[in-house]
Amino acid sequence: MLESSILIRTTAVAVIMLLFFTLSSAQLGLTISDLVHGSNNAAKDGGGSKCAACVAGVKVVDDASRYYDEDVNAVFRRICSAIPQPFRIGCNTFVSKYGKKIISALSTGMTPEQVCRISGFCSEEKQCTLYKKWPLPIRNEKASKNSVFIVDYEEPIKDSNNIFSDMMNAVKRSMVTHKPAMDPDSDGFSTFKQLRGSNWRGKDCNGGDKTVYPGSKAAPFLGYFDGNCNGLKQADERKYCPNGIRQFAALGDSMTAHFELPEDLFFVSRWTNELFADLPNLIMMEADHPQKSFFTGFEDVLSVAGRFRQLDRCNHRQFQNGGVNGISSNNLMFGAKALNFKKKDHPMTVVISIVGNDICSHCDADDKADCMTTVDDFEKNIVEVLDHLHDNMPRGSHVVFGGLVDGRVLYDTLQDQIHPLGVTYSDFYEFMECTGASPCLQWMSKNETLRNVASQRAHDLSEVYPKIIAEHASKYGDVFQMAYIGEYLNDMLGMFTKEEMVKVIASVDGFHASQYAQQYIADIVYNKLTKIPGALPKENPNNARIIQRFGDQGGF
Repeated sequence: MLESSILIRTTAVAVIMLLFFTLSSAQLGLTISDLVHGSNNAAKDGGGSKCAACVAGVKVVDDASRYYDEDVNAVFRRICSAIPQPFRIGCNTFVSKYGKKIISALSTGMTPEQVCRISGFCSEEKQCTLYKKWPLPIRNEKASKNSVFIVDYEEPIKDSNNIFSDMMNAVKRSMVTHKPAMDPDSDGFSTFKQLRGSNWRGKDCNGGDKTVYPGSKAAPFLGYFDGNCNGLKQADERKYCPNGIRQFAALGDSMTAHFELPEDLFFVSRWTNELFADLPNLIMMEADHPQKSFFTGFEDVLSVAGRFRQLDRCNHRQFQNGGVNGISSNNLMFGAKALNFKKKDHPMTVVISIVGNDICSHCDADDKADCMTTVDDFEKNIVEVLDHLHDNMPRGSHVVFGGLVDGRVLYDTLQDQIHPLGVTYSDFYEFMECTGASPCLQWMSKNETLRNVASQRAHDLSEVYPKIIAEHASKYGDVFQMAYIGEYLNDMLGMFTKEEMVKVIASVDGFHASQYAQQYIADIVYNKLTKIPGALPKENPNNARIIQRFGDQGGF
């Protein structure tokens, strides 16, 4: 089972818990909280992710009460009724357990922090304050025609309690293993989009045969069927695919997974049925969007994997996204083992990119600089992962390293901007640090010295990659070549002015790259890969013929 440290205090959990608090279930929230924090988090850290999520949720519910001019009980009913079954059960269960206490507290004029303390989500011992002034005026916007948010009441579906329980178990399973939860033949691929399925890795085309999956070299039934799910039979590949197949995989953290929460959740004037109907999908996706990411996206972006397909249509579906929220070099092996590849498969290009969690580490030290991964430990961790890849990857592959980011841009850009919760990012960061839910104490801190030390360490860790290449090239060269593409996110950040940078950083967590930034990053990474011999597939002269005969090749 995955060690709980992998997800400790990540923004992903903090904000997903907000969804659970306001929109889903205490049952699921406690499951993931236990995975992430253990039982002593609240007393030790001021409440942790549960506290931060509760405060944000209470604020949004209070906004909705005033915006719709209805009591909080009606707001809860409005929200729960908009969530599809069976997830609506979780929302109703949560309201039944905590609703009366929250409604009573809000009616007396308590701040969200006070409401969450008496509800047991925030610590009484360490009291953290986000709202120095309360209540805040609602940040109203003129509602569009599509944001009427008409509630549709439905009868509960039969056996919905059992279905909800099964879904919660599937969510937990995919978050623990980082492998598809719906995978009947256990080949590491799925036809189900969510739960680490085909949004994360190429869609399986035969759920009953574990030898058939994206990247497989198997040739079932003498080549008369599609053995690697690219939409071409093996016999067709011999005709249309002179360059063979080249897979692409990304191994990294929440930047690789493309974590981003919808800002519209925090602005009640933007609430729609569609927004709430999509929340179960958001939960089953861990609030990640790999299908829209710069590494492996196939929606709203021409990603690196998309470029592999563009160069050679035979590479359709030959991708995997191994991004894990909260992962660092210390537990990168869990992500590596979740990727599916075998020695006998087609060669692949794997990009390893852990851009910040070795800096954004939590520990009990007074000086938070002492929590960061040391250069020696970082090197040891990466080499261990390379040993695993060497033992399991197909020959003729590439491993490409991406450096860490200079995270000072976060505080420098956002400190005086207003967060969707109605406070400055400086106050938001301080509150997250107090509760113990901050995704990065080192860079999301008012302490400029600490931010500078963190960025120097990030650069020092990036410099480990060229050292590994110089010292270990011969050790791994029989299976894969290695290359380093530098601190590519810094290259992207350098394209924007400080005023423009606001669009690049995801607004809700103030930490990740926004959807707006994904295409810029994809282009930078792709251009760097063009300079690495053999890392990209060659252009296929038969692409037009493949499109003409096979169309979208079964889609994604």
